[in-house]
Amino acid sequence: MSKDSLLNIDNTFNLPFQHDDYSDINLSPKAQSRLANLLISSKTALVSSAALICKGPTECPFKERCPIFSADGESATYPLNRQCIVEMNFVQDRYLEYMKELDIQGKASASISYRSQISALVDLDLREFRISLILSGVGGFSDGTLLYNQTIAVNDEGEEIKQLQDHPAWKILSKIRKDRLDLLDAMGLTVKRQVMIKAALKQKDTENFLTRSLELLERVSHLEEANDKDK
Repeated sequence: MSKDSLLNIDNTFNLPFQHDDYSDINLSPKAQSRLANLLISSKTALVSSAALICKGPTECPFKERCPIFSADGESATYPLNRQCIVEMNFVQDRYLEYMKELDIQGKASASISYRSQISALVDLDLREFRISLILSGVGGFSDGTLLYNQTIAVNDEGEEIKQLQDHPAWKILSKIRKDRLDLLDAMGLTVKRQVMIKAALKQKDTENFLTRSLELLERVSHLEEANDKDK
């Protein structure tokens, strides 16, 4: 990739902004390859930025579910400062599953808008996966009861007064599920929305049938009138 091709914008659209000058930047072959992969990922609208960055077994709060840690322990080789292999595989598998189900007549393949919606679904699925780990007790953020001892005040002796409340992760999970339901509904993929669509289409077909029937009756009437005049 040449310097001049960096962030090359098609001037046909007369975009109202100017990009920075990169004429002094020389990308290495490895950097060019990474840039190309990033652009390809963006073009397919595949979620990748939402995946956790690997911090290794000493810092990762989810190491108990890491296949590398489970199999080989702390001395194994980890993809440090790269995206978590568990979450990246989850993302890719889920994206392909959605595409297989929803790419009806090539609709998703031909539409970046539709692929972006699928990507948003995958993002929500990934976040639910992560929150579910937290609520199950992985990482020590929860005891699995969905409850949390929240500090609500401090008494005169400086002691914290705690109250048992819903775990914050549970509230996040509820919001994720609502957001996904809203997105599925907007895409016409919920049972409720599909029933409404079918009902609307059926009504339209009925209206079209009635319209065609009236037109046919009018034509028959005109023919009968013409025959009466000929007599």
